[in-house]
Amino acid sequence: MVNKINKEDPHLEGVKKAEIQLAAQTRLLELVFLNATDCSASNIFQQFEECLKTKGIPISNIIGMASDGANVMFGEKNSFVSRLKFCIPNLIFIKCICHSSALVASKACKMLPRSAEDLIRSVATYVSGSAKRSAQLVEIQEFFDGHEKKK
Repeated sequence: MVNKINKEDPHLEGVKKAEIQLAAQTRLLELVFLNATDCSASNIFQQFEECLKTKGIPISNIIGMASDGANVMFGEKNSFVSRLKFCIPNLIFIKCICHSSALVASKACKMLPRSAEDLIRSVATYVSGSAKRSAQLVEIQEFFDGHEKKK
């Protein structure tokens, strides 16, 4: 991603009148082995720092991170992010939108009446119990939208 800074911006009077380009890369650097008996924030951070050091990357190069919302990653006082923010005060961090959306959907489904889930399960059980009923379902699906759904 390349961002161009407006040379005419009055806030940049001290900057040379030349085009300035900032480049940021997003890529997988390495999969770091963690002993499953110690997945604490301090151990995760220590392994992360060690990985950066072996690659010759200063920790100050990190501008942002995304992760699931686990407490070890995003807890307020003793987490990976709190340790990273100590080193990089202006760090941008976001919780994974896919994981957050899945949690929201899961909680929303818990608010549905149980009878709706029971009805869906009963229909699936009824249809899957007979080759004839399965074939009839395929005909209905083809009639309505032209393609077969998963069985």
